[in-house]
Amino acid sequence: MTQDTRTTRAEPHPHKSRKWVRPLLLWLVFLPLAFIVIVPVAYMVTMAFTLERNQLNFPIEWIPNPPTLTNFTHIFADTTLPIVRWFSNSLLIATIGTVIIVFLSTLSGYAFARLEFPGKQYIFSLLIFS
Repeated sequence: MTQDTRTTRAEPHPHKSRKWVRPLLLWLVFLPLAFIVIVPVAYMVTMAFTLERNQLNFPIEWIPNPPTLTNFTHIFADTTLPIVRWFSNSLLIATIGTVIIVFLSTLSGYAFARLEFPGKQYIFSLLIFS
């Protein structure tokens, strides 16, 4: 008996050659979403520290020149502004929204844990994504 000493070149596994595709697709999806979330927050912070007369300038000054705290002192020092009312309205809306979300999440969590139905994984993924 003779042994075959030839080495055959192993073909790459089809899934290993495309390892970079999924992370690339995730970056392409989540990067614009992160941009959509971060830009308004950055704008809000920038405007908080910008003088009122400079807030409508175009193009936007992302780094206020000069930075100021007068907007904050104006809101808290002006007795004609109903800041307690604004705070209580925000607290009420946040509390009601949280109670509704917890209730609905409990119901959907039970359904996902106990029931089998077509498309369960896709709907669960959509729920987690949202």
